[in-house]
Amino acid sequence: MRQLAYFTGTFPALSETFVQREVQFFHEKGIAVTVFAVRRPSPPVGSEIAPHCPVLYANPDLVIRSLWTNINHVILCPRRYFRCLKMIVRQTGEFPIPVVFKMVNHLYAAVAFLPILKKKGITHIHAHFSTASTMALFCHIFTQITFSLTAHASADIYTQPLLLSEKLKHAALIVPISKYNESYLNLLTQYQYRNKMKVIYNGVEIDREFSYIVAQKKSLEFISVARLDYFKGFTVLLEALAILVQSRSNFHLTIIGEGPLRPVIERLITEHRLNEHVHLRGALPYTEVKKSMSRADIFILASEIYLNGIRDGMPTVCTEAMSLGIPVVTTYVSGIPELIENGISGLLVPEKNPEALAAALARLMDNPQERIDLARNGYLRVKKLFNRTVTLDTLYNLIVPYLREE
Repeated sequence: MRQLAYFTGTFPALSETFVQREVQFFHEKGIAVTVFAVRRPSPPVGSEIAPHCPVLYANPDLVIRSLWTNINHVILCPRRYFRCLKMIVRQTGEFPIPVVFKMVNHLYAAVAFLPILKKKGITHIHAHFSTASTMALFCHIFTQITFSLTAHASADIYTQPLLLSEKLKHAALIVPISKYNESYLNLLTQYQYRNKMKVIYNGVEIDREFSYIVAQKKSLEFISVARLDYFKGFTVLLEALAILVQSRSNFHLTIIGEGPLRPVIERLITEHRLNEHVHLRGALPYTEVKKSMSRADIFILASEIYLNGIRDGMPTVCTEAMSLGIPVVTTYVSGIPELIENGISGLLVPEKNPEALAAALARLMDNPQERIDLARNGYLRVKKLFNRTVTLDTLYNLIVPYLREE
């Protein structure tokens, strides 16, 4: 049976269900997938999508084994080991010392994976996000096992992209999740690697026919689903609601997600006197998120490019909302305009602009027919261009040539 390794940071992760879907898809295609993750989720979460495939964790499962394996490879493969260390040392001028030590830890973990990769006869690694692709690079240096990477955003390619030039040079396949990301990487590398880049959108499952009901009710239900972080634009969203509540009060916002911004959000809800209008539900399993989104009248994500350059690539949650037949209001950030045609399949507003966001929400609140039209057009667009059956088939066809029977 052909073997494939999937490298990722945390598995399973509530905010990265697309990774689980890919693992599931390859499993259904008869590929033996082994997931190599840096860490378990904390707190633990159940996987509602991924199959019962083997999952190996660098921390804490392999920590003791890692020590012996690393000593062994320093002795037996000194040139390759120090080649990796040299790559890391070159980063000291660009990154703080703690980040450099983090890369050393990634090397330590990657070396611990090497005997397992060899034992399983794995001939290709696919990596998601910066830590995983760093470890895939190191494994490639030691074994010449080919690897591919999905280029999302933020730490992957925009903010402190660790060893990005080396990853792009050595990767057999580069998968940007948007044309925006592809253009950025091509400009960054002067189009050196354009022939091994293939844009594949994060697809979603289309498991229902379109339906959007404009019910007669006192209050419209808004929903926003994301990690509670600055680049998700929650502070701007709350400012927009503070403007909106001055002229109309018939709305309620549910925020699903958890993260470091929660104390700030809680304080702003009180300061803007939105306690009766905003409810924080925390992190929820995917099935619960889907149920909550299905009941909403409008989905909102106020994505922005934060001070340090961190940003969304193309938020999968917007695609999921459209696949459920919900009108989406979001921003002109990164690859989002590739997903949503403003005024046709959703509404786009400038980032960090609470007035524009409030106006867009008021517009949809006052025009139920427009909500229906945007929801229908958004659903049809996702069904045509972002159906995971198509996107995963594309990824499968690109990766399968690298999988060999051992």
